[in-house]
Amino acid sequence: MPEKRAFYLISAVALLLAACGKAPRTDFRLLRFIDLLEAKNIVASPFAAGTFDPANPVYFYEKNRPMTDMGSGENPFGLKRKLAILGMDVNTMIAPPGSQYAFDVNLPENSVLEFGAGIARGVNSEAVRKMLAAGEGNVLFRVRLELSGRKKTIYQESIGLPPLTEERTAKLVPVRVPLPGSGGKARISFVTEGPQGAFSFWVDPIVSRPGRKGRKIILISIDTLRADHLGCYGYGKDTSPNSDALARDAAVFVNTYAPSSWTLPAHVSLLTSLSCFRHGVNLDSDMIDRSRPTLADILRSNGFYCAAVTGGGFVGAVFGFSKGFDLYAQSENSLIDSAGMTFDSAARWIDENRDKDFFLFVHTYQPHGPYVPPPPYDTMFLDPDPLWTMIDIGSHIGGPKGVFKELPEKERRNIVGLYDGEIRSTDESLIGPLVAKLKSLRIYEETMIVLTSDHGEEFFEHGSWEHGHALYDESLKVPLIIKFPNSKFRGTRVDPFVRLIDIMPTVMDVYGIGGKGFDLDGRSLMPVLKGRETKDRTALAFLAGGVLGSPIPEKMAMTDGRSKVILNRPYGAEALGSFLFPPPPYSTVETFDLTADPRERTNIVSRKASLAGKLVALMQELQNKGGTRSGEKAEIDAETKKKLRALGYIRCP
Repeated sequence: MPEKRAFYLISAVALLLAACGKAPRTDFRLLRFIDLLEAKNIVASPFAAGTFDPANPVYFYEKNRPMTDMGSGENPFGLKRKLAILGMDVNTMIAPPGSQYAFDVNLPENSVLEFGAGIARGVNSEAVRKMLAAGEGNVLFRVRLELSGRKKTIYQESIGLPPLTEERTAKLVPVRVPLPGSGGKARISFVTEGPQGAFSFWVDPIVSRPGRKGRKIILISIDTLRADHLGCYGYGKDTSPNSDALARDAAVFVNTYAPSSWTLPAHVSLLTSLSCFRHGVNLDSDMIDRSRPTLADILRSNGFYCAAVTGGGFVGAVFGFSKGFDLYAQSENSLIDSAGMTFDSAARWIDENRDKDFFLFVHTYQPHGPYVPPPPYDTMFLDPDPLWTMIDIGSHIGGPKGVFKELPEKERRNIVGLYDGEIRSTDESLIGPLVAKLKSLRIYEETMIVLTSDHGEEFFEHGSWEHGHALYDESLKVPLIIKFPNSKFRGTRVDPFVRLIDIMPTVMDVYGIGGKGFDLDGRSLMPVLKGRETKDRTALAFLAGGVLGSPIPEKMAMTDGRSKVILNRPYGAEALGSFLFPPPPYSTVETFDLTADPRERTNIVSRKASLAGKLVALMQELQNKGGTRSGEKAEIDAETKKKLRALGYIRCP
């Protein structure tokens, strides 16, 4: 199956995977064998026997890396690995033929065993290619159970090797096996036999005991969504009827700030609760430090099964986003109706995992440019005589060099109308159906739903288009709608300024997970909701210079709810000469009174020099205290480049 179709495999792989961590002893839910795997569990292995060298990458499928998820324990011979296959990152126990792993466990009553059996072939393991070419044969996967003095093979299947071609190929079989209802002390063994050198593996085997009620969290990130273009935030057009309905069951945070104006650093902050200075992922070549705990990591180690359905690109696993997730799926498909595709995949996954404690991260690029809303949304918000029913703004203005091009008002209205059409399409094809799905499964009330975005979009309010060029509020103010379990705080509107980095500690707080020892920059929003905290939180934003080779220099911003200061690095002469149209003039330091001037039109730095100086000094202090990085860089593969090109980030062939 071509990799570009892999997004739809979630309906199959949902059966494979299991849980993230261990449930309370009094209420068993999940047992993860990958966390239990230690040297003592290895009965036989070509790596343990010295036949294969675990330090030699030739014996590993090239699209993988050792697991660093919290709770995964030691990693004997590097057998626990994040494996990238079929458009997904999955947690695997590598088991080439000749492997046997045995586990002594205490099985609960009425439990089931879930796993995947798979084989992959790469493109650069020439030694293994020659080894496999010398002989044919299938890999035999076998699971044995010893319980109450009896031995039994509970699963056995012979899987043929994928074709030996110049492309990466893989086969993956999902398996679900009911275990004896009585439970008890047991030994479960995973055995593989077959041709030497085959890259075979078990996908995250787990034992679960199904239970309808549980803890469920869905975090939805709608890329490039401005807060002020939703009805529940006061927008005059009917762009978001389903999101507005969700908001009526939720707490709506009126003033929420993103930490950057482009996708990669903003999402890293969302999932780590760290400022851009702390996590250091600010350029397109950076990736998440594997020692940093993520929201998925922490939930994984607290009994949640963690999965993601994303649009890939700058939310791709190559940047480290799959850390903590059992399953991290990413689409490389067209942006047209990508929100609908996202819902289809998410809904199938929820169907298969509704009886587990789960954390599901859902991300779609649909509102992101180019704007190609499907009918009837392509004309829903346009003037009677529109110029276009779809547009790639980047191409229209001449690429990154034309970002400061001024367009006639008729064109600007047309562009905004198409953006609004994308929002309505996303609302109708993702938000509405997702809420309906949860209600049909009778798990809506118990589910915590967080709806937000990574950044906004510019429509020339300050002289530029799209995003990633500035730190004004049209780029930084995003929606934050939180439907708590049992709709607690229903109908609450929260005015104090908060941040995306506050989402992670809020989720932890709701489920009683302490933040001590995690060194987060965000804070739980519960004190704000309960009225114990009424002051605005200070929001920090950062835009690195040179992102994707852009000549736009570094910018920093900080707001305390009343005032906002932006620190702009000056353009060099060469940078200025690279644009087709000159950037708008601005001061090195801009200061705005957000109460009197919410659209940031009048720079009052001369009247607020003392305040500006304090905020600038604080920004620079925080930047200087930024965390250390491992220095590891993202290796952007062809699939990711293709997605980034479709999103307009890469303009060259």
